[in-house]
Amino acid sequence: MMPSRNSRIIAAILAGGLSSRMGTDKALLQDNQQQSQLQRACSVIQPLIDDSVIQQAVISRALNSEEQQQLGCKFIQDLVEEKGPLGAIYSLIQVLKHQCDYLLLLPVDLPFIQTSNLNTLINDGLENQSACFYQGHFLPLFLPLSDPLIQYLEQQLNCKNGNLSVRGLLTKLGSQAIPYNEDEKFLTNANTPEQWLAIQKLLTEGNKQNIPL
Repeated sequence: MMPSRNSRIIAAILAGGLSSRMGTDKALLQDNQQQSQLQRACSVIQPLIDDSVIQQAVISRALNSEEQQQLGCKFIQDLVEEKGPLGAIYSLIQVLKHQCDYLLLLPVDLPFIQTSNLNTLINDGLENQSACFYQGHFLPLFLPLSDPLIQYLEQQLNCKNGNLSVRGLLTKLGSQAIPYNEDEKFLTNANTPEQWLAIQKLLTEGNKQNIPL
């Protein structure tokens, strides 16, 4: 099914991580086209906006006025510090809950992700009216907003030993896992300099063969 124009969906790029294993901000890593990972994530989401599948894109990241102006997206800072993806999701919901009914959450470090992969999440999530992700990978994620979701986030974030994993969230709320061909690269990410170098090589090979990445 195609997303209804009445489906209020906002895409959020998760780009506020510490990148401690990489040793530098992953969002600003540039590919062989001199495009940062943050710029590429925005470009992947843009067709969904152009086709009215989603309303807009925002970026979960500490405010940088220059970056915000360059990218043309609203930056939303974490309301709670050092709580990982759950803290970012909670912050996004607090700011956006009156503007949308669903969030499409995209990590910034997926250099092979395609618009079609995100559209699949949206279609399946709307059809099943549930959280939706690719099997074995809890992000990217299509996430319906609900009172139980907000209550769960508040409980875990306010608890000293709260479960801060996305897996725990999806287990609690119920979700839909989409199977996919593991030979495909679109969920490949990089957490270390060595992994990023390997990805750069794959990107270069793909460009030489004119393969969409």
